[in-house]
Amino acid sequence: MNLEQHADAAQRVAAGLTYTVSGGLVVGDVLQFLNNNAGAVGAVMAMATFAMNWYYQHQRNNRDGDD
Repeated sequence: MNLEQHADAAQRVAAGLTYTVSGGLVVGDVLQFLNNNAGAVGAVMAMATFAMNWYYQHQRNNRDGDD
């Protein structure tokens, strides 16, 4: 292997490692974003569940009261 081939191989390895590390960092950031916002999504879902339960309970109470 001459010097030019060696430099080309080293460049390819460095580029592959750079892409791998960059991709790992992007995936890590996405997962961290999801972890940080999981509580907020859970709180919104809890409020939506409460609102729907309240609505249907209110409807049932009105229907039962009209009998």
